Amino acid sequence: SFPFWFAGVLNQIRKNVQPILLGMFSTITSVGIISLVNSANLLGRTAVMATRTSLRPTLAETLDEGDHEQTLHLYQATTRWVFTANVPAFLIMVLYPVAILSLFGESFEAGATALVIVVFAELASSATGTSGTLIDMSGLNVVKTVNKVFDVAFTLAVNVLFIAQWGLIGAAFAVLVSRTVVQVVRVVEVRIILGLHPYNWRILKPVAAGAVAFAAGKGVDELLPAGEGLPSLLINVAVVGLVYVGGIMLLGISDEDKEVFGELTRRLPWRRSKAKA
Repeated sequence: SFPFWFAGVLNQIRKNVQPILLGMFSTITSVGIISLVNSANLLGRTAVMATRTSLRPTLAETLDEGDHEQTLHLYQATTRWVFTANVPAFLIMVLYPVAILSLFGESFEAGATALVIVVFAELASSATGTSGTLIDMSGLNVVKTVNKVFDVAFTLAVNVLFIAQWGLIGAAFAVLVSRTVVQVVRVVEVRIILGLHPYNWRILKPVAAGAVAFAAGKGVDELLPAGEGLPSLLINVAVVGLVYVGGIMLLGISDEDKEVFGELTRRLPWRRSKAKA
């Protein structure tokens, strides 16, 4: 359990690095803006954490049994789910960054560009899926610990370099670079050590649905600009969300998704009681 505790400590250090550096090299206003920007995709991040948490026991079981095929199905399906859950938040924040931040006051509108950059970081992170969870549950404690040390060291170095040069925008780019590099390293590790890759052709479903939703969002923004007030923003957001969900439903839910979902939920109390009956 020591590597998990140590990783948690390092994770807390990493989270607090950016506000401190922004306070040193930039302004207090920038600290407030980047804190809001980093919290903007809370819904998508919650979906990621829920998926990773539910995946842990099932993944540990398949790895312990040496079931390579089932582990691959779990890895690919949950990676796709994590990515799918983050696409609508990405679209909304890329389409309407100024309108969203203006809800918190005019001073926050200066963070619109930073918001778009950070949202790209969130999407890149979600696109690498559950590779970190796979490393955690595979017993590769040394790899996990080294990854966390690298994560904190690299994040600190990138933040110092970028924030000192570009302030708020530098902080946003530091998030994009550090998160993307760290996650890609994990994907490569899983590929080399376990021989697993996170993608199959079904990953194109959320990409296709997202492209259609983006076009719909741009169209409705031309007719009813999101910046005209909260009602307009909510209508734009609703259109993007409905078109995206509709696109996902039209493309269909695969048998693999149903199988993996059933596997992940079979430990739930109501599923266990039903099985006993």
